[in-house]
Amino acid sequence: MPKATRKYLAAVGTAVGNKISLGNNPVEADEVYAVLNKAGFQWDSDQGKWIQLSAEPADPATELVMIRVWAETKEVDLAADRIIHNMERAYKLVERSEPYTCRPPKQLESRIYLKFMPRRNL
Repeated sequence: MPKATRKYLAAVGTAVGNKISLGNNPVEADEVYAVLNKAGFQWDSDQGKWIQLSAEPADPATELVMIRVWAETKEVDLAADRIIHNMERAYKLVERSEPYTCRPPKQLESRIYLKFMPRRNL
């Protein structure tokens, strides 16, 4: 049985209220969220509800490829270097962040953010 979080309960209520079939019961939270996303709904945590956004005009998609590298702090730089090396043929690195240490209880892990531009666009 899925955990009865505010997000999950709102998702089920939104699906029922909009006559969106959830299939078999009980439905896992990720399945309910996927069904709502497919129907054009997004979770708005500030409002605490699912909102219909499918009619909103879309901004153009970014040309950047953005990657978050998350690993043990002593390994994160090496992991980022390897990803950059493997991306070099088709993409040019345009930005690399410094490592950000995660908050407890994940303080032994860090993140590095990478941004690449496809070489065809340079």
